[in-house]
Amino acid sequence: MARGPKKHLKRVAAPKHWMLDKLTGVFAPRPSTGPHKLRECLPLIIFLRNRLKYALTGDEVKKICMQRFIKIDGKVRTDITYPAGFMDVISIDKTGENFRLIYDTKGRFAVHRITTEEAKYKLCKVRKIFVGTKGIPHLVTHDARTIRYPDPLIKVNDTIQIDLETGKITDFINLTLATNYCSLHYSSSSLIEHEQWHNTVKKMLEESHFIEARAFGAEFKRKNNEKEKFFQG
Repeated sequence: MARGPKKHLKRVAAPKHWMLDKLTGVFAPRPSTGPHKLRECLPLIIFLRNRLKYALTGDEVKKICMQRFIKIDGKVRTDITYPAGFMDVISIDKTGENFRLIYDTKGRFAVHRITTEEAKYKLCKVRKIFVGTKGIPHLVTHDARTIRYPDPLIKVNDTIQIDLETGKITDFINLTLATNYCSLHYSSSSLIEHEQWHNTVKKMLEESHFIEARAFGAEFKRKNNEKEKFFQG
């Protein structure tokens, strides 16, 4: 049997949100191992070639990256299959452009242009909080960042703002009652949902339901054809 990690990816097996056509070839660029999963990322080659149209072939993308023009979260990346993910900041020094990867209303990565000031920070979801060696508290984010000595008020599923230059937490938002949020998973990320809890005497904070909200001016429907409900935030 073959050993080691897989190095190929069939085009028909690639994530649908990459929006690759079926007739251009047999294979698709397989993302390298990195901070985001294969089915929740966008390889750098697809971003430059298919989204921005700055290159026509993979060789041209490689020439662009090897000149160290591309930065992701403030760090130069020369790997053309580097997995960029949700909320990542992609900067192109040659053109002075900055982009943030976010989801559109259909759960696909949208090329969202941002200013230089906005490119200095990013938002991350807290995945895990634990105490490491010597009693040092650690925090792990959705993009595989590990931050030591976080604020004790930060809990799992909270959102933190990170300064990309220093890597430190500058602000955070707790996931509390009646909070608008966007799911990190691409299949359900098109819903910016409003979470409500029914506070009753016997079942306080036990029953919850989600009310679909308007996001980016579009209406969303549940897959199981439930009655549509909207929240005006």
